[in-house]
Amino acid sequence: VRVQLTSDFSDTHHDPDLFIWLGEHKGLDWRKETLGVFRYTPFASPNYIEKHGPIHHPRELNKHPWIDFGSIQENGLLLSHPEQGEFFLEPFVSRLYSDNIAMQIDSIANGHGIGLLPTWTAQGYEKHHPGRITPCLEGWLSEPITINCYTPAGRHPLRLSVLLEDIHQSIPLDWKY
Repeated sequence: VRVQLTSDFSDTHHDPDLFIWLGEHKGLDWRKETLGVFRYTPFASPNYIEKHGPIHHPRELNKHPWIDFGSIQENGLLLSHPEQGEFFLEPFVSRLYSDNIAMQIDSIANGHGIGLLPTWTAQGYEKHHPGRITPCLEGWLSEPITINCYTPAGRHPLRLSVLLEDIHQSIPLDWKY
């Protein structure tokens, strides 16, 4: 099995056996299986919040340096709060744009700005690096983002079937929907 990590999918990717994609990938005649969902929420370092003050509403985010993993780069993102309703977060110019989420988390943890993180990723980071990041808009979450696995239609080769079984057994509980 050959693995390639990329944040885009195009015709230059020669016949992969599968790909895992956040959200929908339209226009494919491939079999789609939803592995789970996650939500984004804005995070900052506690030192950043202490230095710049608390944030009370998503409309205040545009006053801060933005560190984006690509979550709102093109289309924006709807954030919802159980009491305050919904707010559409327009795309920002990002201080850092990377498809490497570890680089984004480190930039946030080091106090360089605010960024959206998947909640389950942030919880895992918090376990290993307590006190380095914190949600900065408590209760504000994105709509669920699906984590989809696409495979070609038809019967799978044994190596792909084994890999898919391993993937199914390894799905984090936080992805369940």
